[in-house]
Amino acid sequence: MSVFEPKVIASLLRNSCIVQPGEQEKFRTWWSQSVDARVGRWNNLPATKASNRPLAQLKWEAEVVEYVTLLWNAMRCHSQKATTTKTLGFDVPILGPRFIPPTHLHSQLRPGPTNIQPDVQYLKPINIIHPLHYPELARCPRCLSCDNVSWEGWTTTGPRELHGISHEETALRLQLRCNSCKRSCSGLETSVGDVTTMADGGETRTRGLEGVASSEPGLQSNDEGNTKDGSYCFALTSHVFWKGWNHWEIPGEIPIFYKRCALTHELFNLVVEIRPSTTSAGLAEQLKHERKWAYLKAVQREQSKATGTAGLAKFGITANMLKPFSTPDDPQGYADKSISHEVITEVFLDFSGRTRQAESQLYLRSLPTRCGSIDSTFKSASKATITDSHCRRSKELRGGILSMINEKGKIVAWRLCQTKANAEITELLMGIRCRPESMGLPMPEMMVTDNCCQVRRAVESALPEADCILDICCGHPQFWKKHTYHAAVAADITSAVLKKRSVKGSGAEYWSKEEQEQRLEAAFAKWAEKGTVWSAAAMQVHKDQLNHVRKGCLERRRQDIPSDGSHIKGSHKGWNAVVAHSGGSRLESPFLASAHGSHHISLVSAITSLHNGILKNNPSSGGLECLPELANIPSGETFGLITSDHTSTFGGLIDIKEELTELDDAAAIVLHSLEFEHDTTTDLALQASRPILEGLNIDPWLLNEPATGSPTAANVATAAKRKSESVLPVDRVGRAALATAPSFPTIEDSSVKTAPVDLDTAPPVAKRARLGSRSEAQGWGLHCAMPARPHMFQPHLSTCQSRHQHVL
Repeated sequence: MSVFEPKVIASLLRNSCIVQPGEQEKFRTWWSQSVDARVGRWNNLPATKASNRPLAQLKWEAEVVEYVTLLWNAMRCHSQKATTTKTLGFDVPILGPRFIPPTHLHSQLRPGPTNIQPDVQYLKPINIIHPLHYPELARCPRCLSCDNVSWEGWTTTGPRELHGISHEETALRLQLRCNSCKRSCSGLETSVGDVTTMADGGETRTRGLEGVASSEPGLQSNDEGNTKDGSYCFALTSHVFWKGWNHWEIPGEIPIFYKRCALTHELFNLVVEIRPSTTSAGLAEQLKHERKWAYLKAVQREQSKATGTAGLAKFGITANMLKPFSTPDDPQGYADKSISHEVITEVFLDFSGRTRQAESQLYLRSLPTRCGSIDSTFKSASKATITDSHCRRSKELRGGILSMINEKGKIVAWRLCQTKANAEITELLMGIRCRPESMGLPMPEMMVTDNCCQVRRAVESALPEADCILDICCGHPQFWKKHTYHAAVAADITSAVLKKRSVKGSGAEYWSKEEQEQRLEAAFAKWAEKGTVWSAAAMQVHKDQLNHVRKGCLERRRQDIPSDGSHIKGSHKGWNAVVAHSGGSRLESPFLASAHGSHHISLVSAITSLHNGILKNNPSSGGLECLPELANIPSGETFGLITSDHTSTFGGLIDIKEELTELDDAAAIVLHSLEFEHDTTTDLALQASRPILEGLNIDPWLLNEPATGSPTAANVATAAKRKSESVLPVDRVGRAALATAPSFPTIEDSSVKTAPVDLDTAPPVAKRARLGSRSEAQGWGLHCAMPARPHMFQPHLSTCQSRHQHVL
């Protein structure tokens, strides 16, 4: 950040080594002509005419451009064989890349007449993006090449507006041309071009892709964020050029550019770090008045200096020097265009989507778990509502936020659940199971929850070696009345479960389930003698808690691992407030400790990798040690609002089985006996209708039996009359109970030459869309004995096919 006084800089350059001796007067004339010519070109731009920018701002910016151009021409090598750049002498002032306009103080301290004008307070700082200050920008964003690129000159669209904290700013840039991309896209070139100003003041015409037009300088990008095919010239203030950069990789004081707007680095850091609820207009509300105050104080100072002297004219002060100060929205004055709430939200969401989500997921996957605590909170999930075209609101996230913390109180996984099904808990734990395998650590041994008996099967499906235990806080039911013995009753119940409470440095110890049962019954009987301690529902609650104790829900396999689960209740406050919630535990990993409180995980990880890489290339670096790196665990987990397999299959209603080609001999014989002529649609309908046949007590094997005659009303009536006598009962998994039916031929009859085979153990042979839960559609065993009555099957078959078409 440098204050740029045009008269002072021009005088220093005229007397420096840049200008040859004897050409000082020519330099003065050339400088003025170049500035006037550049201002004239900018004034003729449609964007300048539309914005009606003040002439004083354009002239001051043109002075800055001439200064940077002169230094760049003096440093760069015009010969292609040169490998190093030139240097500047000590008599050449080096300023930038952020240039600040002079204030009233500078004019007061310089010789000559002092004329205090409010226009000085209207000037905006300018940010110059130029290889003079940022040589590392010489990289093509399309092919990432650094060797075959060149700088084409200033863009003729003029400076671009920036949002700042205290006031608005501007930015001006060069254009980068990639010759490799130009040759590869030579077949896509058109006659459409853009006139750009060269660094030496001349002009050249660059060719671009036909139809590539943008409301901002630079080229547009496609959906993937890459530049379009055929583009090889990029403006440094375009969002396309910076699409592949992280915010912490952008060097120096370069602003942050978006498609709709641009921000200074200070305002961007303020948004992402503090996340203000106000706009920059609210932040700069006081600063606008401070600028007016500074102008009035400068006038007062000059008037006080003239008091008692030869008059105001000696100091260039006239009686009407005080002029009205501009309003904030005057385009010819202060010209304030503050950032809006919408843009602040867009900036923060873009930052979160590109940086925060990826690094947060990477960090969560690196956290191990020995004992996890699972719980759901519904308050924050109820805030997410969907409004349709009729302004009707609905809440789709009925499952709340399912989160999990480890024994150190760190959140290791979370997701927004659409239902309350236990299947979503299993999906969450499947990712936890993949972490120890990649990290070389043992599997989790305990899972603490407040409804252990309801979710135990879901936990065992993903972690069969883990114990599903009850939270100690939920093991203290509030089934006593409010009375003076409240604290004593709570102490007795706690002592019945815990052998020793946790103290600093050591965890709690639990009694065995046998001792817990005895002590809990003794405590209940002790206070039952008082007669007024327990409530009316105390007996039933006590009975339920004893069931948990007998199952071992309050017993702990590992006494050395914290497993109370109370920390997860405190984390719900942070979830429900949708803000960062700091925990009281400071047990940090080595990597997190090296971050020293910074939440930019990707930046710290990049610093660690760079430090360790340099140290490995130069081991004798003063005894330095490698920094701890963040482990990248390929568990495949994602967090937040994600696709649930349970929800996408409509709660397990639809199950697609994979096709397997290898069958054992017995299954091949059976499948050969099931072959009959059919088309694909009919086969799919019959396979999907099996649960319906099960509900009607119809053996699916009747599909292969030929009809002995046409069904008549008498036959159907007889079949209905004998249905209760002949149809065998069916259990809940759809398998007919084995029974003897001598009056009807069955599949297990000796007339059938195939041996009975249980298809529960046989692999499937085709993809089958089956309706019903997994447990209800497991097997159709060949040991099922069902009556072979084709006249009963025909009317039901047509019904099943019509129902299947309706379902599909």
